[in-house]
Amino acid sequence: MRVHLSRPSNVHVLLANLPHALREARVAAPVVVLTTNWDAVLEPLLADSDEPFDLFVYNNDGPYKGSFLHRSPDGAEVVVRRPEAYRHVHLSGCVLIKMNGGVDAEARWPKSFVVTTRDFEQLSVRIPAVFPRVLKDLMEPRSFLFWGHGLKEPDVHALMRYVHETRPAPSWAVQLPPNPANTRYWRDVAGVEIVNADLGDYVRRF
Repeated sequence: MRVHLSRPSNVHVLLANLPHALREARVAAPVVVLTTNWDAVLEPLLADSDEPFDLFVYNNDGPYKGSFLHRSPDGAEVVVRRPEAYRHVHLSGCVLIKMNGGVDAEARWPKSFVVTTRDFEQLSVRIPAVFPRVLKDLMEPRSFLFWGHGLKEPDVHALMRYVHETRPAPSWAVQLPPNPANTRYWRDVAGVEIVNADLGDYVRRF
């Protein structure tokens, strides 16, 4: 179950500070945050830190059903009707992808949520085609690190299978305690290594 938060957690604060920390370390790669939560907590933290970010939100219903909405740091907004053609886009140093929709912190977009079993299944069969090309170009060469997120939902499953098939490099998921059968399955099928650790301790050490 996704958690709808109203106050920032330690993970939100860490993510909001990460772009600045990477710049200080002279790391040029953008920070890419993909979340399945519906909350609008991270966006205000980034804004308060004067951190420019690109926001992509999937719409599950309403007038933009089946499309991602993109808001750039200057406030320009685009409905991505042709995902594969949406590639020559300049992105900022931080990209936030809300794969299951959610609440718009600026209240300019309609609320839209992937919430039912049918919703998750319908989204899973559209992955990776539903993702704008610019996002696929960002995700394909990367590894993923899951913080406090389960791996059972079909949309997450489809995403990780796609990433692993595209680039068979390991990703990681912090979970406590891991199930041995699930550990083997996720390693072999989706390239996800389970990290046996408490998330709070892991984030503090990170």
